[in-house]
Amino acid sequence: MLQQLRHRGVYTLEVTATQKAFWALIAIGITAGALFLAERVGGPLVRATLGTPAGFHEDFTSRAAYGQALLAQGVFVSLAFFLLGTVMGPRLKGLTYKHSVWVANPITVGLGFAAYKSIYHSLHLPDYLSEYDSPTIFVLFCIASPVVLALCLYAGARVRRSHGVGA
Repeated sequence: MLQQLRHRGVYTLEVTATQKAFWALIAIGITAGALFLAERVGGPLVRATLGTPAGFHEDFTSRAAYGQALLAQGVFVSLAFFLLGTVMGPRLKGLTYKHSVWVANPITVGLGFAAYKSIYHSLHLPDYLSEYDSPTIFVLFCIASPVVLALCLYAGARVRRSHGVGA
């Protein structure tokens, strides 16, 4: 039966434990890197586009500053997973949504956020922005990862394969 499915092109990708661990580590790194870029590049872009939010650089995090941080981080992390999908799509022809959820799941995204937070605090930057370090954003990213980020990863792989790029 399995042999028949293989010939029809229905066979799904078999992923080894080593490959799963490798992609999990990649997801952690992608998440941490995208969050850092969101704070350093995305934040200034959002502030230039939408204006400086009320309460920015104050002792408290205003709703507007939190919203801009969430926007910047959401866009950059989603884009990073989409780009990861475009890179890995041609290599993994049988990539399913289930495999995408394995890569972009609450654990890998949560560990990536924790790595980002650890690096961010260890750098002792003079312009520390507390809104980019929000536990609420951490929870939102963990909840959204199997749906939003896994979908971005899967979409990136599908777009790359549908255009025949790199095949």
